[in-house]
Amino acid sequence: MTNNILKKSALDKLEKLGLTQEEVLSLFDEEVEVEEPTEKKSWQQLVMEEHLGYYNERYGTSYSFEEYYDAVVNKKIKVHYEWKTLLGIKDG
Repeated sequence: MTNNILKKSALDKLEKLGLTQEEVLSLFDEEVEVEEPTEKKSWQQLVMEEHLGYYNERYGTSYSFEEYYDAVVNKKIKVHYEWKTLLGIKDG
């Protein structure tokens, strides 16, 4: 659906609720910007991302988070922190 079709559909629905097009359109500027949803990260991921940065710097690697996570979980690389406890896989 194009923006015009969606806009017309929304205006029709609001008109059924008793609002005129002028009333609805007066609430908005010419361009209505919709914010993109931001990605939410857990504190555990943020901690691992910080360690990833240190790891890449120390060893001259360029792992992405997904590559690093996979390597840690599959024991391809060793880390100094208890990642299983961090992720809640085992009790500390």
